Amino acid sequence: MKVVLSRDEYFECLGFAMYSYLSGKIVKRDLIKGSARSLGEYLEHLIRGKLAEVAFKKALNENFGLEVLVETDLPVFLEGKYLPDVVSFKREDTWHVPEFWIDVKATVEGQAWMLIPANKKKNGYHVLPRPYDAYVDVDVKLPADHLGRLIKYAPVLKDRVHKSWLKKLEDIERIEAEVRGFILYKDLRDIQNAKDEEDEGAQRRLSEQFGEHRWNIFEEGEKLYDPSTGATMGKGLGRCNFGVFLENLRKEWDDLRDLLEKNVATVPERFLEIRKRSQFRTQAKRAIQKLLRNGRMDWFERAVPITEATQTQDLSKYFI
Repeated sequence: MKVVLSRDEYFECLGFAMYSYLSGKIVKRDLIKGSARSLGEYLEHLIRGKLAEVAFKKALNENFGLEVLVETDLPVFLEGKYLPDVVSFKREDTWHVPEFWIDVKATVEGQAWMLIPANKKKNGYHVLPRPYDAYVDVDVKLPADHLGRLIKYAPVLKDRVHKSWLKKLEDIERIEAEVRGFILYKDLRDIQNAKDEEDEGAQRRLSEQFGEHRWNIFEEGEKLYDPSTGATMGKGLGRCNFGVFLENLRKEWDDLRDLLEKNVATVPERFLEIRKRSQFRTQAKRAIQKLLRNGRMDWFERAVPITEATQTQDLSKYFI
């Protein structure tokens, strides 16, 4: 499912990323490197991720007439160790809070595998990734130099840089994105059982669904490979990942839409406690009510709290 994102949608995701960085609402720590991410790293990661969510939202609306809300739509941040990327969907003119949780993952052009971070126990068995009901992959065709283009909007810099810079860093008018496919939680369970338990039934189901050698658990330091040739690709991974080759992801979008609208969690009951569902439902309902009452507000227009006191700071001063 291909969609086109506008420059305004890019700037809204940039505003969300800047706000979250300055307010400390989203962790700045890089779990692979073990250190805090710089502002540039943080913005690159978060903007691409939020654009992927917006692209999935647009794809559902344009292809199925299904309206959903994602985090950038909300008037407030939702608190939680982890949250679904589709925070509400509309059915029969009523907004519903999802029990079927979807994680939207952004990939870049040239990436060959959908990777879902996981861990490995000391006994050699793998711990399943966070228990989302479905993981959706979105290829966001965002230029690698997109942050550099912001100098065109800072008057002091624009007056100083060479004209050839400004020509090189042309405005972002549109961003193409492709919602490439998805996997379900049951697929992750099968991958775990196929690798750790050598479960022949799981191995057969995975090969029938995705193809032979097109699913795997990659250990820390292990390189990805081209399943057609067996040739390795790139550097070793920084951590353990469950993986499915992008070309072979599920594409039964009608089924995924039905699962979302059916609104029933598909992960085992014991994992639902991790989600803190009642806390999420309460927060989401309040956020939706506030959105319906007051309408949307651009992220750049929101004041960032500097301390616990009432002192605030307007983000727009950095971009005027």
